[in-house]
Amino acid sequence: MNLTFVFPIGLLALGALLVPLLLHLARRSEYRTVDFAALRWLAAHARPRRRLRLVEHGLLLVRLALVTAIALLLAGPVWTGGMRSRAWTVVVPGVSPAAVPLPAKDSVDERRWLSPGLPRLDQPAPQPGAPIGSLLRELDARLPAAAPLTVWVPRELAGLDGASIELARPVRWRVAPGAANVSVPRGAARVPFAVRFDADRESALIYLRAAWRAWAIGHSAPAAKPMQGQALPDVSSSANLPADRRGALVWLRSGDLPREVIDWVLAGGTILVEPRTNTRVSFASSAVAWRDDDGRALARTVRSGRGRVVRLEAALDPAALPGVLDGSFASALREMLHPPGVSPARALAKDVAPIRNPSVRRMTVPLRRDLDMETWLVWLIAVGFVIERIAGTAARRWRSA
Repeated sequence: MNLTFVFPIGLLALGALLVPLLLHLARRSEYRTVDFAALRWLAAHARPRRRLRLVEHGLLLVRLALVTAIALLLAGPVWTGGMRSRAWTVVVPGVSPAAVPLPAKDSVDERRWLSPGLPRLDQPAPQPGAPIGSLLRELDARLPAAAPLTVWVPRELAGLDGASIELARPVRWRVAPGAANVSVPRGAARVPFAVRFDADRESALIYLRAAWRAWAIGHSAPAAKPMQGQALPDVSSSANLPADRRGALVWLRSGDLPREVIDWVLAGGTILVEPRTNTRVSFASSAVAWRDDDGRALARTVRSGRGRVVRLEAALDPAALPGVLDGSFASALREMLHPPGVSPARALAKDVAPIRNPSVRRMTVPLRRDLDMETWLVWLIAVGFVIERIAGTAARRWRSA
C-alpha cells in the first residue's frame, strides 16, 4: 500500500515546526549570583562564552510530534492500493433486489444499496429519499479507477439536485421496474398556482386540472382526460395572486396585464400567458421553456425584474397546441411554473443517466474505514496534547525549584 494525501497543501503546516524549535532555543537558563572570592581578581571585561543549545529535549520532541500530527491531519493521509478493483453494483432504494440479476457463483463483486453508508444488498432496504446524485459522485470518487460500476434505478428517480451527474468512469445504467425512490405524500408534489381566465377560455381548465392531479399522484397522467372533483386552488376571472413564494399565475385572458399583476411579477412572481396577452415584456432574448419531440419551441420564458414571464407559442388548446395531449404535459407545466433557482428533484431515470467526464477530479478517500488514518491522528493529537501539558508543567516546576 502507498501513502497519499487528499489535500497535500496541508503539509505546508509543517513549517510550524520552527515555532517550538525557536522557543526552546530562545529560552535561557536562569542564573543565580553566587559570591566567590577568587573571581574578584578576574578582569572586568571577561565574559563567559554563550552558545545555542536545546533544553528539555523530551518536551521538544513531544511538541514537534504534535505539530507534525496536526499537519498530517490537515493533509488528509490515506493508504491506497489495498482495495482490489472488483466490480460494484449499487441499487437505489425503490428497486427490488429480486430484479437485480444474481452474480456468478464464484464472483466477489460488491453489491450494495445506494444509500449513506452503502449497506450490503442482503440487508433490509434503507429509507428512501437519499441524495442520489451526491452519493453517486462520492462513490465514483472513492472507487479505484479500474472498478466497473453498475447502477440499478427505478423508472422514476427522486433525490436529484438539478445538476448533471458527471462521473469519471463509464457507468452501466440499468432501469428496473419499481416505484420512485421516495415517498411523496398526496399533494406534496404540487406547485401552487392560481388561474384567471375569460369565459371563452374555460375549456382550457380541463388540461390544468389534469396536470394538477398528475402532480398529486407523482406521474404525468394524460392531460386530455377530464378529472372531476380536482378543483384548482383559485380559478376565477379575478383570482387572487398567489401568496406562496413558489406560487404562479396562469393568465388566460386577452388584452394588457393589469398593473397589479405586473408589479407582482416584478417582485418575484411567475406568470404563464397565451399569445393574445400583452405582457409589455420583450421576448427578443427569451429562452425556450418547453419543446415538442421534434425540438420545436412550444413556450418561451424571459426574466422580468425578480420574476419570470412564460409565454405559450399558441393557445392552451389541443387544436393549436397538440402538446397538451401528450403524457408529458404535466411535467412540462410543472417545470414552466417553477420559480427560478428551484432545481428539479424528480425525473425519469432514462433522462438523467450519468455522463462520463474523465476530467472529473478523483479523490483518494478510501471506502473501508480501517484504512482511514484521520481517526487515529485525532486520537494521537489528543494524547500528545495531554502529554505536552503534563511535561510542560513539570518542566516549569523543576526550573522554579
